[in-house]
Amino acid sequence: MADKANGNKDDLGDQAKHMGHVPGAAVQAGEEDITQTLIPFMPPRRIEQRVGITQGPYDPGLQPVMNSENRLMLGLYGWNVSCGVTMSKAVLDNPPKLRNFHDWETARYLVQEAERVGFEFELPIARLRGSGGKIGFQEDSVDALCQVPALAQVTKDIGLFSTVMMASHFHPLHIAKMGANWDHISNGRWGVNIVAGWNRSENELFGLGEAEEVGLFNLTSIDYAMRYEQADEFLTLMKQTWAMQSNFEFNGRFYRGGHIYIYPKPARQPRPFILHSGSSPEAIEFAARNCDWMLCRTTSGSWDEVGAVADRAKKLAAIKFGRHLQTMTYVYVVAAQTDEVAEADYERLKSEIDRQATDNFIREYLDRPGEFEGILDPAKIKKGVRSVKDMIGEDNYTRIALGLGALPLVGSHETVAEQMRVLADDYGMDGFVLSFFDPIKGIQEIDDYVIPKLKKMALRKWQRVAAPAYAR
Repeated sequence: MADKANGNKDDLGDQAKHMGHVPGAAVQAGEEDITQTLIPFMPPRRIEQRVGITQGPYDPGLQPVMNSENRLMLGLYGWNVSCGVTMSKAVLDNPPKLRNFHDWETARYLVQEAERVGFEFELPIARLRGSGGKIGFQEDSVDALCQVPALAQVTKDIGLFSTVMMASHFHPLHIAKMGANWDHISNGRWGVNIVAGWNRSENELFGLGEAEEVGLFNLTSIDYAMRYEQADEFLTLMKQTWAMQSNFEFNGRFYRGGHIYIYPKPARQPRPFILHSGSSPEAIEFAARNCDWMLCRTTSGSWDEVGAVADRAKKLAAIKFGRHLQTMTYVYVVAAQTDEVAEADYERLKSEIDRQATDNFIREYLDRPGEFEGILDPAKIKKGVRSVKDMIGEDNYTRIALGLGALPLVGSHETVAEQMRVLADDYGMDGFVLSFFDPIKGIQEIDDYVIPKLKKMALRKWQRVAAPAYAR
């Protein structure tokens, strides 16, 4: 009997050798508990910590620093969606170049060219459903998350952002884990743009309607201020996940979890860059409390208004929260050799505005009670008028159709460079995200004509880089 028992024990041992031992599995009599052997070599993430912090500011290790010698940063915006930010039928003049530049071969080239020219970062638009019209505005896109690991393989220096809409029902641990991997893959070049708003037509894709109750994740049922409370908690949990070197638990109002830990950690230390855009008091407070960059929007196209947002955000970050916040804004660039030619080009785009696409886009914003994402001022919307254009006014209508509410920079290359200088020196802009009707031509013009002028103004350190093998 003893020999038989020993034989069975030997058989079990042979099976374990061939099948492998699962740490933590029940240990049979006479077997070695391999988990006890491994404990000294395992990271100390078995220790559960209670941080007790669920709202910002939370910046252990302080904030990340941009590795750029340029006083004025440049980012490429809207390259990943059909039509970019132009709701004009002029994009149909040459669809591969003017509408379909989101197709991967062209999109990749655009970002590579932006890197060659010296742009610090690219910023994608997150869109799951477009606004239609004859041009099919933003109906097609390279996903604002998936583009990062793909671009990381074909670029070396440019910052790669993901735009995360909380209404798409991501959990902060999803973004913390994926983002840490993207940052690891890109060697510290990833950043995140947090959007606290929502879009009713896109929520319908998830089966969410106004009458449905999906708890606190149904952003259509959460008022504007509360959505920013949730966004604050979202970022705080993400930052803790990147910073903590052992397991921890999180007990917030909107998010809860235990045994939280991820590895690898982000390559950029102390963490990746965080960006937010808007103009409301809630948006300013959120960015000042939690973010590194703020894209300052304007509901009127007024430089004074966008400058006031930047000034308020910087002072609030420094005085109230002891943080450093850099401010930028959106610009829609139509440049040419002379002011007259540039203005004629802009008027032509304006004359061919796709009214159906523009009306659809604006109605989506009017369908968001209490907040307009810094594009429309609810106090200035006219009631009892038939057309959307009459409701918001022609100037606002044009600015939304051509640039999604961005500041239009229209003129000669000298004029555009001077406008950038004034926005930087007099209105507190640390950089711009640039969009174009023709992004291939637009990036080339920035390289050939605008950046050399910005260099003379001491806003950029410019040196032409030879076009790489992939350039057309």
